[in-house]
Amino acid sequence: MATFTTEQRLPFTFRVVDGRGNVVATETPVAVSSDETVGTVSGTPGEGVWNGVIDSVSASPEGTTQRVTVTADADLGEGVVPVVGFLDYTVTLDPRTGARIVEMVEGTAVDK
Repeated sequence: MATFTTEQRLPFTFRVVDGRGNVVATETPVAVSSDETVGTVSGTPGEGVWNGVIDSVSASPEGTTQRVTVTADADLGEGVVPVVGFLDYTVTLDPRTGARIVEMVEGTAVDK
């Protein structure tokens, strides 16, 4: 399981290999996040892989884990051979944004 903060993003790679470790081509994968209020997912195809990224939106609710699910079709013909990958993650509040610092700045005096 991956953990990152509200000020970070998490890159990941989705690829399918055969029993010999050779990369298998797939049709364009589809990725979804289990909770888009915590993290959104996007990606771009690469050579034999799909390069994704999870962008944090907010901290995970206490005691929860989110999941990115990536599905693809490994049969490039008319049939369908579904393949699915999962990545569990938790987003924590970044200490830099968790701190609350009071700032007060005076303005310029003006006539009433």
